[in-house]
Amino acid sequence: MSNRQSFGLLLFGLFLCVQLTGQSYQDNQRKLDAHHGGIGLEISRPVFGGYSGADNPWYGINLVVDGFEFRWMMGRVGINPSRGIDPNSFDNIDLEKPETFGSTHIGREWSIGGLFPLSKLRLGGQATATKVARFHPVLGFNFGSFAFWEKDFDDRDRDIYAYMALRPGFRLRLPTVTVELTLNTTLGFYSGDVSDPMRMVNFMPSLIFRLDAMKQKLDPKMIYVNGTQVSIQNYSSKSSSRTYYRGTGSYRTRVTETTTVSSGTVKVQPTKVGIQDIGPFFGIGPKISVSTIRNDRFSPVGILYGAEMTSKAGWFYLGLNMEGGRIGHASELRKPDSKSKAINPQKTFGRGSYRAFMSYFDLGGDISPAILALFGMIREESSGTSYFSLLAGYSIGISNMRKQSFDDPEAANAAYDQLIDFNPEEIKEHRLDPRAAGFGRLAGWWIGMDVGVLSFRFRKLNHIKSPFANNTFISLSYKIPMNGKKR
Repeated sequence: MSNRQSFGLLLFGLFLCVQLTGQSYQDNQRKLDAHHGGIGLEISRPVFGGYSGADNPWYGINLVVDGFEFRWMMGRVGINPSRGIDPNSFDNIDLEKPETFGSTHIGREWSIGGLFPLSKLRLGGQATATKVARFHPVLGFNFGSFAFWEKDFDDRDRDIYAYMALRPGFRLRLPTVTVELTLNTTLGFYSGDVSDPMRMVNFMPSLIFRLDAMKQKLDPKMIYVNGTQVSIQNYSSKSSSRTYYRGTGSYRTRVTETTTVSSGTVKVQPTKVGIQDIGPFFGIGPKISVSTIRNDRFSPVGILYGAEMTSKAGWFYLGLNMEGGRIGHASELRKPDSKSKAINPQKTFGRGSYRAFMSYFDLGGDISPAILALFGMIREESSGTSYFSLLAGYSIGISNMRKQSFDDPEAANAAYDQLIDFNPEEIKEHRLDPRAAGFGRLAGWWIGMDVGVLSFRFRKLNHIKSPFANNTFISLSYKIPMNGKKR
């Protein structure tokens, strides 16, 4: 073989190696794009009909796990008085309550679907969990709905807009955080009483700041456990009825009796259920909680900052929370002597807040197997700790409320002094005076989800023997792993 031929073979080999290495690198980057996961804040600007609109941006939670996306948003909807209610119908109008003839409504949106990276126009790359600068387009497909209702009433008749959506956008992945810009293009149908609240087709931009779940760092290992899939096939039902009379004479009663017989084949077959196991997990990190976001007219929104320590293994979950900040309180309570203390939406004279500190334990477990059972899939117990899990449990702890302040101190102090003079025993027994708050106990339930190092919680806490309503908290925490699997 001549030198020229040898040199040509060498160049061809080098070219082939570069192509194979480049292809392997690109495949790995696409896999990292597809496996992105996290929880974060979404800011959206909904577009409504010609006679309603959003007076402020909406805020909510955005969750993505391996292409699966869940969104939950809340905000306000302004209804134009000229079209919010038929001007020829005055039955529901009370001039003392502007909300009855067109005002601010509470709104919420949720959607579920998929959000996937596209293979073209990708820039940058990811070397490790903390060394990443990656830009690429995304495309999502969602099903969801809007709902809104008058915020000052107990009988909250909801107006519903159900839709399916296409979500094109762009994603920028950086260390710890992802920034995403999407355009939610919806096609939907409306059901309710408000005139022309939403168009059939809407274009709604949103901006997302999502914390990364650090999947590459946790390095979950796919394990499979035995399960059983139960289904019903060849289902059919047949109904028959007969009519007869009871009694005698003028006291005879006609009775119709209907019998329905159903049949089907129950099919039971073995299956495998996959779990992305991260192993026993222990972590500590920062946490932020927000309260009273739905009732901010009657009680100021509370924001607390703190830390959370988490330990979980298999299905078991244990957490310790410490947080402090401002918690809002309302003027009066409904059913103050019961465990279900709720805000009285007709009173706003005593709106105010506390400087609060809370410390409590969370005890719970992974309820994902129970969710699977609803769909006919029963899995065996596993010692694996899932990378993504749905959890629920109970909280118990202590709280300390101090530095109480009213939004309007002069009016509020005068009103509470008058209430105490009128019925001091009831005020004392039911602790209806918010100025009397202090150290106390708290307990309640919670439900949420964990994705890697991130935790999202929806928590309902009862402040036992305290002069303010049960609080609903929405929280997000980020845990720095103190242990980890070494493979």
